[in-house]
Amino acid sequence: VGEVGARIQLRGNYSTNTDVNVIMNEAWGWWAMTPELTLGGGYTGSLGNIGYGYDGACNCYYTDNADVALNPGDTSQMRLSYASGPISFAIALEDASGTGASFSGNSSAGDDSLGAAAEMKYSGDTFNGEISGYYRNGAAGFDDAYGVGLGLGFALGDMASISLGTQIG
Repeated sequence: VGEVGARIQLRGNYSTNTDVNVIMNEAWGWWAMTPELTLGGGYTGSLGNIGYGYDGACNCYYTDNADVALNPGDTSQMRLSYASGPISFAIALEDASGTGASFSGNSSAGDDSLGAAAEMKYSGDTFNGEISGYYRNGAAGFDDAYGVGLGLGFALGDMASISLGTQIG
């Protein structure tokens, strides 16, 4: 059967005016059909995200001031991934309805907009890199959104690492 699993992340927020809420940041399930091939689905980050540079490295909620548009956001998706050794590939069919696809602050929630994303990665000991892209079909009155990006990382032993990311779209 292979490996079957799920990951659910919850985040609780509390403010001094007694507002308390719980947010589900991720709900993801997968089936590793073979050691190399995995089918996954749920709500998680888009494959179009460039996980390099300051934007990709900053992962805390209170100091993430690096929103430089290298991340198309989280979305519901169905993903097929292949990984063998240091090389991996993935492709996903994504829901674009909650983004407005134009990323202008307008929401097209409730429409049936679709998107797609793909990535190719190399993960070595001293060098790693990623090429990824996404396309999201805009709802009526919204522009289509797309992006293609590149990320590179270099390890300088245990001393330091350098990470760079760029995207155009």
